[in-house]
Amino acid sequence: MKHIPIIQLGIGNVGREVIRKVLDYNKSNPTKTFRYIGIANSKTIIFHTGGITEQFMEKILSGIPLIKTQDGSDFLKHNGDLSSLMDLSDQLDFNSLSIIDTTDSLTHLPYLLECAGRGATMVFANKKPLVQEMSSFQKLSRIHPGYRATVGAGLPVIPEIENLITNNRKIRKIEGCFSGSLGILCSSLEKGRQFSDIVKELEKAGFTEPDPRVDLSGIDMARKIMIISRMCGYGIELNNVTIQSLFPAWMANLSAKEFLSKLSSVDDDYRNRFTLADQRNATLRYVATSEGGRCEVGLKEVIRDSDIGRLQGAEKLALIYTDKDWNKPIIVRGAGAGAISAAKDVVDDLIEVNQ
Repeated sequence: MKHIPIIQLGIGNVGREVIRKVLDYNKSNPTKTFRYIGIANSKTIIFHTGGITEQFMEKILSGIPLIKTQDGSDFLKHNGDLSSLMDLSDQLDFNSLSIIDTTDSLTHLPYLLECAGRGATMVFANKKPLVQEMSSFQKLSRIHPGYRATVGAGLPVIPEIENLITNNRKIRKIEGCFSGSLGILCSSLEKGRQFSDIVKELEKAGFTEPDPRVDLSGIDMARKIMIISRMCGYGIELNNVTIQSLFPAWMANLSAKEFLSKLSSVDDDYRNRFTLADQRNATLRYVATSEGGRCEVGLKEVIRDSDIGRLQGAEKLALIYTDKDWNKPIIVRGAGAGAISAAKDVVDDLIEVNQ
């Protein structure tokens, strides 16, 4: 039996779903399993080269905080600096190790870069390390990484781009909708619902970050199109992406609670914008575009009967224009939002990079 060691950073909603799916995979694939040897959250590290017990993993899934174990594992506190985890990792064969990042943090970037430099494979749900300076992206991508969960969970656009690059197809332009939550928002607005009501429902259902401005600001979509653009060979930086926010600038400095309480102030504006678009046989969708190294994200008027205009709910779509079919894009569709969709993509990547 082959045991592939993994270290996972992050045990939030996505992280716990990843653990659950890895354990399920192990039960149905006895000849090749993944062995957790390290888990870290924002404060604590658990590490055991022989493997963290499944009983302890089940405790994590039940929501019990990481506490000192009795199974011989190392238990360490940290403040975001994972140098102590690197000290423990020194004894490992990095060429057989996989690192999973399901955090929403950057404090551990030095650890990721060190592991990647030593030959570990990297699997990401966290977009932030991939949108730092281009040199970091190149180091993290040195060995084939897994990051399909970073661009529209449930949308297989990353594998399609990788396939095109492998077959020497030049990608000229990519346009699409990569956010299930913003897809639900736009298609609900199209049906006449109030902007503030939809956002509050999405936040309550866990389809947005705890502060919905992370999604509504456009920064999350900007990171996605930037990762795609970098995959296609463009050395774009985040400050070069044109971003259109879905809320006015004066709301940026409010607390999350105040923001939600004042969100109804933009309801009339969105109702009018969708009504005017409808009169032109059009609608509005939040669209990301990458062309020639230029990236932009924002609310865009599209023909209602177009590929993008027909999207409903959490449906996602990418239109990929190549040098061979400039007028006939490759269409990639998918659906999904939330932790379960992201976790499935992470585990699919984990399996693929360890084939």
